[in-house]
Amino acid sequence: MSVRNNEPHFEVFPEFKGASYIERYHQTCLRLVRERVYSEVCYLLAKEEDKAKPRNYSEPDEVLSGYRFLRSLCSHLNNFYEIT
Repeated sequence: MSVRNNEPHFEVFPEFKGASYIERYHQTCLRLVRERVYSEVCYLLAKEEDKAKPRNYSEPDEVLSGYRFLRSLCSHLNNFYEIT
């Protein structure tokens, strides 16, 4: 389902036009990593009705996976503790 764009002051990014909230979050996370605002981002999707399942989430993009995020976090922590 797409989301209505309201542009009274600023133009919406082209990738957001006609996109769902899920796709907008995905594009935002990708942009944050590509523009090096964040070193890694973990992007997970979950459904309320699946909360009783053992793995009730999905990782729709390997670039934004939990594994990559945690690997980067551990690396940062390792570097921090080596310095101090």
